[in-house]
Amino acid sequence: GQYLNNKFTVTGSCTSANEVKSISIFLNGVYITDADFANSNFSKEIDFSQFNEGNHALRVVLADNQNNSVEVSRTINVGDELKVEIISPQEKIYMHSDQVLFQYQTVPSDAEGIVAKLDGEIIANNITKNAFELSLGQHKYSVEQDGKIYAERTFAISTDLADQRN
Repeated sequence: GQYLNNKFTVTGSCTSANEVKSISIFLNGVYITDADFANSNFSKEIDFSQFNEGNHALRVVLADNQNNSVEVSRTINVGDELKVEIISPQEKIYMHSDQVLFQYQTVPSDAEGIVAKLDGEIIANNITKNAFELSLGQHKYSVEQDGKIYAERTFAISTDLADQRN
């Protein structure tokens, strides 16, 4: 979802065969406010800094004068955008006999849905692997949330000491 930490205007457009009675905005199922509506468009500025940081369900419900309704929901994140730092592995050549630490940190530290992957396979955070468990050659370590990659690093495994000097 989108990261919101200040005022943000919720906007959209809609059409109805009947007169629009209300466009209500909810956060986590709790009514917040009604949006302003004119010429098939609606908008409402909301100060998201008043809500707790983290993921929230934002829902907009349009109701017409015949009591028909339609709704749209989006996941948003209140707070600063996720930042990810890969601490290890380093972008270098590891020898086949080395141990490789796989570790990252996030801001905020309690971010949900974070997944680390080694060559496309999920791997735990803060885990050490023996390099001989990995195939020789290049590898990719990435950290993502909801399919979006926030950080990635490549490294290699070799048995040739000459590779490590280059």
